[in-house]
Amino acid sequence: MPLNVCVLTEAGPFSWTHHYVNAFRQRCNVFTIGPVPPEIFYDALHLEHLKPLVQPHDVTTELQTITDLKSLLPADFIPDLVVCVMSCIVQQAFYATTKLDCPSVFISIDTWQNFKDYAAAINYDFVFVAQREFVPYLRATGSVCPEWLPLACAPEVHHPLPTPPTHDISYVGSSSSPVHGERMRLLSQLGKHFRVHQQSSVYGDEYCRSLSAGKIIFNHSAVREVNMRIFEAMAVGRMLLTNREADRNGLLTLFTDGVELVTYTDEEDLLEKAAYYLAHDEERERIAAAGCAAVLQHHTYTHRIDRILEVVGPACARQKAFRESTATPSPLLQLLPANPGRVADLGMSGLLSKYAVKKWGGESFFGVSFDECTPRNMRYDQVVCWPGEAQSADTVLLYDCDTTVHSLPTQISASWKLLDACGTLILLMSRGTLAENNLEPAQLNMWMLKLNFYLIYAGVTGDDRFLLHARKRTRRIYDIYAEIKQHYPMEHTMVEACFAEDEQLRQF
Repeated sequence: MPLNVCVLTEAGPFSWTHHYVNAFRQRCNVFTIGPVPPEIFYDALHLEHLKPLVQPHDVTTELQTITDLKSLLPADFIPDLVVCVMSCIVQQAFYATTKLDCPSVFISIDTWQNFKDYAAAINYDFVFVAQREFVPYLRATGSVCPEWLPLACAPEVHHPLPTPPTHDISYVGSSSSPVHGERMRLLSQLGKHFRVHQQSSVYGDEYCRSLSAGKIIFNHSAVREVNMRIFEAMAVGRMLLTNREADRNGLLTLFTDGVELVTYTDEEDLLEKAAYYLAHDEERERIAAAGCAAVLQHHTYTHRIDRILEVVGPACARQKAFRESTATPSPLLQLLPANPGRVADLGMSGLLSKYAVKKWGGESFFGVSFDECTPRNMRYDQVVCWPGEAQSADTVLLYDCDTTVHSLPTQISASWKLLDACGTLILLMSRGTLAENNLEPAQLNMWMLKLNFYLIYAGVTGDDRFLLHARKRTRRIYDIYAEIKQHYPMEHTMVEACFAEDEQLRQF
């Protein structure tokens, strides 16, 4: 049976969001929720003709306003997976995924400039990022197991046309914003030596026709990204000539230079290679054909969806089985992440066993004792002593903390040291423990941040105890921004304004 997938994204007739939704529909039962682009977006870009092509959502709403996702779904649509695809327009995501009883996926595309993605992504069970170099940044800020998932082509939209080229070189896309200054300069230099067809703001068949107008398609990755145009240009069957800098994000991991595409290093190299391949038709067409075959065989959005489903499939199956089971799973077990990995019980006061943890998908379950005299406990794969024998964990359980010997901050700090980057802390404590630390529920977020944890969820259990679900962070978002802006020609004032306006980002 295909999975029921709720996709949260913007509605639009172009960009990756549209292609992801269509690809999910090929594999799953899909229900879409999200906003539509504002009228001013179409008017500003002179795209009024695209308005009729917008595929309406099943439910139209702003993602950040959703407080109860289940209430927006039909009664007979029980999601097996929730997927949030961030777009170039939607800057806010749905955060309340911890209240769902199915796994969740966050897909970040413009990670280099949309710093709100970092704050949103940590609320999800699985994170995929379009540009490889941002995987470590997401991991450092608490995203669970982020994975590189490149962009792709959509063969139903990007395909060869039976029309001969009319120009030497074609380029379709933006070349006007400050970030594209070098792209503009290179296009100007190409125009001095070759017949260049240049166009922007075209989509569908017109986009394919414009790309196909040149014998060679030019691309310049302004921020060293493996952008959409790389895959789309290859899909229309023309040879792609693109800058080698994109290899920072895996370009030559995906394709072979000189076989499926051609790269250039600077202006001189660009002009030389353009002249060479325009003079060698057979070699150029062979590369174009190999590139087209490569993207159709390995790099469509359907391939990307298949990878997502491969990664999340076991967690979806587990949680669906628990949901449909007549037996009620342990509340403690349900607190575990969808992908718990190596699980540590710090203080050994929990009630789970290694069998239950592994049934939920955990790799191993070990007890961590503050008391060296603690004997072997058969509920665990092994028992180790803190701190000398402690090993790393992906998930730490800290239940009913005994603060008579070790304070609560000390135990949380021990959890931080136990956890690998992007690890999850599940903390369950009595109201008395909260009072002992002079904490009010409203203070928990800032208190955990000082201990280098980002609080995802805090609530009261049925037996009147406080439950905290948090993710380890090893770097602040603003520090990452300070590093990224040294390498990327971004609009600094706009990003600074984003931090100034968003209190959560400032804290993070």
